[in-house]
Amino acid sequence: MSQSKIFHKNRALGYVSDHIPLVTRFIERRKENLIVTSVGRAFHTYGCEHFTLLSVSGTHPGNITALAGDNYHVYTASEGQIFAWRRGNELKHTYKGHESPIHLLLPFGPHLISVDEDSVLKVWEIQSEIQVRERIFCKNVDKITTICHPATYINKIVIGTEQGHLHLWNLNTEKIIYTFNGWKSPVTALAQAPDGEGNILAIGLGDGRIKLHNLKTDCTLFELVQDYGHVTSISFRKDGAPIMATGSTQ
Repeated sequence: MSQSKIFHKNRALGYVSDHIPLVTRFIERRKENLIVTSVGRAFHTYGCEHFTLLSVSGTHPGNITALAGDNYHVYTASEGQIFAWRRGNELKHTYKGHESPIHLLLPFGPHLISVDEDSVLKVWEIQSEIQVRERIFCKNVDKITTICHPATYINKIVIGTEQGHLHLWNLNTEKIIYTFNGWKSPVTALAQAPDGEGNILAIGLGDGRIKLHNLKTDCTLFELVQDYGHVTSISFRKDGAPIMATGSTQ
């Protein structure tokens, strides 16, 4: 009797990922989605079609603490430094300046935003590696837990905090232009909903609630609750189907 060939083209073996959230990228030239996963002091890049391992990055100075990607680079953080990679294994840029471990990275057009565990937020020019902005938040008042860029809000990001605050911050003026009251629970995940105008944000909270909130009117449209712990991630289908997925550590 011949063996089953259902997994014949799949060659994923061993240590595939750790606790750092993976990154997905669509490569126009390949017409394929790629998955980037952290594996301690390196990251792996897989092709989605058959989950084929395409590349393994160089070794980092310590374990990877944050991972992000855009159309051009994969960004990793390790030992307070940030690295920009091309093709999964070619190191192109290095950014130095943080004194604490970095836990958030957000590509923002020609810039890269990074946040460390002391809630120091820095903005870098990707090509020149120059730091162009810095804002130090008091982590006892506003410990940053997540950040998001609503696509239609030019030069602005939304900052969620462990204390439950939500801030709309202007990168150019380096000012908080609006603070939302919050919901008496840590903000743990943010994702923009595909509503057509870019005003609706899904806000995941530490008590398991998910708020669909209109940023323009500061009004909650409705609330959902997941039964298995705090919200760690939120994602939407963008092909017209009204589906939202959330994640948890439990």
